[in-house]
Amino acid sequence: MLEPPLAARAATHASPDEISEMEEILQRQQVKLARGETTVAEDAEFHYGIALASGNSVVLKVLDILMDLLRDTRERSMQVEGRPEKSLAGHRRILSAISARMPNPQKQRCGGTLKMWKKSYSTGFDARRISAVIIRDSPGM
Repeated sequence: MLEPPLAARAATHASPDEISEMEEILQRQQVKLARGETTVAEDAEFHYGIALASGNSVVLKVLDILMDLLRDTRERSMQVEGRPEKSLAGHRRILSAISARMPNPQKQRCGGTLKMWKKSYSTGFDARRISAVIIRDSPGM
């Protein structure tokens, strides 16, 4: 939802520690996936890590609210066959672009994540409009 501009900003603002933390999250996600365990917590933690690395405190607060609102939907989505693997692969591509400090390719990759998200969820609100308003009205964006 919010990832395209946040990931682009994270690519230029993330600290080495923040990047390392996101790498650790993906390692945990891989281990849990290999064990057949749910990876919902790691999925949410990775998205939160992107927001944190963007350096935008307003978006962090909004993301907390959205993650709570979408928790059940995200849990159901991660039970769809193949979805956890796609999530991890997408996260790896996003982190690769952030680590390489490449904000523009990140927007395209995250746009694909948004399309996949919109396909998976039926939420009744316009995520792009919410994202645009949040980013537009947030300090430092």
